[in-house]
Amino acid sequence: MTMRLIDLYCRDAKTVCDLGGGTGVYAIPLAKTGKKVLLLDISKKEIEIAEQKARWAGVQLKTHHCDCFSDALVNNCTYDLVLCLGPLYHCRNIQDVEMTLDKVASIMKDDDGTAIIAFLSKYSKFNDASRKKILQDNDLTCLCDYYESLMHNDTVFSFQKRSGGIPVSFVEPSLIKAFFVEKGFAVLDVVASDVFGSIESGISLSETNRFLNVAHELGRTIKLNDGNHVLMVVKKSINK
Repeated sequence: MTMRLIDLYCRDAKTVCDLGGGTGVYAIPLAKTGKKVLLLDISKKEIEIAEQKARWAGVQLKTHHCDCFSDALVNNCTYDLVLCLGPLYHCRNIQDVEMTLDKVASIMKDDDGTAIIAFLSKYSKFNDASRKKILQDNDLTCLCDYYESLMHNDTVFSFQKRSGGIPVSFVEPSLIKAFFVEKGFAVLDVVASDVFGSIESGISLSETNRFLNVAHELGRTIKLNDGNHVLMVVKKSINK
């Protein structure tokens, strides 16, 4: 779905900054199309993997080891397309969210720059659990306690810690568009999405595109708690 959104809204982008780009899942396919791509990540190991994959693919990929708050991101450079497809999964608080979005805005081109930004839906834990083959009593009790409190909570973001103290952040899908507008962004699309399994190579391109069309439209029109991820396509608002 992410690549579909890139093709729909950013096909003509020439420069890309992939924040938290990891091993190059999006950066390398975009570099293959001739775009100039800068991949940034906090993990040196993942950057090394991305660089190796780029060499195997025979593409140019610029990388930099830093986090999303680094001043090295600015350096008077702006981009046609900014990808932020992971950093907002691990915010500790609302200040982290706002600092990340401020950084995204600072490196988007003012006139026609676009950003695609991903969040975890606060319903993702419920969706994951409900797909398990076997649910234990303890699973049900914890889920019910958690979601009964969420259903009466109208905050945009919630923040937790996983084992090992790793922060994880979730968004209320129905409120995220208004939050972005308030922050000075123009919202082009909001799509609830899950990771799809691999599509058999023998399936025709027309049928593949038909499937993606259906998934895209469902993600727009059905209640947004049906997807584990929420993808935003935004520009800087002309009224900002």
